[in-house]
Amino acid sequence: MRRMRLIVAAGAVTCTALLAGCQGGNNEPDAQASTSDTPSPTVTDSPTPTSTTDESTGGGSSKADLDAFVAQGRQALKSMMTKEMSKTFSSIKIKPDYPSGITYVYVFSKAVDPDTAAQQLDASAAMLKGTFTQTVGPALESQGFANPSATWTYENPDGTVIWSKTYR
Repeated sequence: MRRMRLIVAAGAVTCTALLAGCQGGNNEPDAQASTSDTPSPTVTDSPTPTSTTDESTGGGSSKADLDAFVAQGRQALKSMMTKEMSKTFSSIKIKPDYPSGITYVYVFSKAVDPDTAAQQLDASAAMLKGTFTQTVGPALESQGFANPSATWTYENPDGTVIWSKTYR
């Protein structure tokens, strides 16, 4: 469970590092400093497969193993949600990507400029790659998943994908 918290923390640190850049000058400082009750981002509890393949293709682990791995991540993420994150994201999801990967989906609370956000997320790609190679990938491998992958996707509230990157 400690390793799972590190994986989720890495994802949370990544999104926190992007907060200022992606929201840019679109928000007034006073509006962000508001003490109103902002709803916390939601974490999806039900497994949402992003692809369907035979269980045996992921190495030594099954779909059920990946679902369990993701469920642990969701529980850890729920305990790590902050007010700062809820100002930026309406939801953060962790989904299985069968046979041996996971997907983080960040949905912005307010629409952001796609071009500006994509440029800033491109600039953070090396940090995300480091998160994958040093934390997420090894954690998946240690659970028996061969050829692990992780995808980070950022969406506007209307569901349009602003940016997505997969590491293997």
